[in-house]
Amino acid sequence: MSGERFIDRLLHSRESGERTAVTETEHLARVESVGEAQRLIPFAIREPVGLGLPDSVATTPSDQASPKHATVVFRYGTTPYGPVTVMQQAGEQVVTIRGGVEALLDMSPTGSMLRWIEGGVVFTVIAPSAGRNQLLELAERL
Repeated sequence: MSGERFIDRLLHSRESGERTAVTETEHLARVESVGEAQRLIPFAIREPVGLGLPDSVATTPSDQASPKHATVVFRYGTTPYGPVTVMQQAGEQVVTIRGGVEALLDMSPTGSMLRWIEGGVVFTVIAPSAGRNQLLELAERL
């Protein structure tokens, strides 16, 4: 059984003015324990506390886990908060912008996005054809 990570974004088409939803899927491999997940993930996993045992734990497959790309997902079906999914990511996606603000950079063939929180405001920059350096440059202009 595998888990999946979904990222939905609204992209605006300049020519038509229409909005297009873009969905990206990352296949994750189910693992039997947090210990097994930790052996596959190159960062220190923080196991959620107070939610009970997860119904499932999934990670980036071992052939893809690297400091540049790694994810672990905990899924809880029944908690005091209802169903909960906790995702931890690290690697190339986490960047520093604007003099020390950490941001999440998401690059894919279908679009690029940079998201950060600064001064209580969530900023999201979506640029379907921009590269990494261009997104970082855009962030400095805001």
